Amino acid sequence: MYRTLFFLQSCEYIAEKISSMERKKKHHPLLTQSGTEILASSSLCVCDDDNDIPLATACRKAFLPTISSQSIKDLVESSKDRIIVTEDIPKGIVGHLATEAALQRVLEEVHLLGANTIY
Repeated sequence: MYRTLFFLQSCEYIAEKISSMERKKKHHPLLTQSGTEILASSSLCVCDDDNDIPLATACRKAFLPTISSQSIKDLVESSKDRIIVTEDIPKGIVGHLATEAALQRVLEEVHLLGANTIY
């Protein structure tokens, strides 16, 4: 759990650092947000197990290639609009294909969000 919390804090720190560097260059709505707010409003992640739960819940959306545990299943059930499983066994989207599907969904979300809101 400590490593996971450290990783989440690192992501928040990086988001805040980028924000402060960019703030010096130009005005942008994201640049007035904290690292936590940036994660929630415009960050995406691909994750796969319990140690990723804090980051998955902090990000705007998270994509999981598969459900690896009961706690991940519970998370997906409680956050279906933000936590998306890309595995589709009937269609044969499993293993590396589910990972590719997760990455494809990230690219689609980046396109939907627009380049101006992604660092």
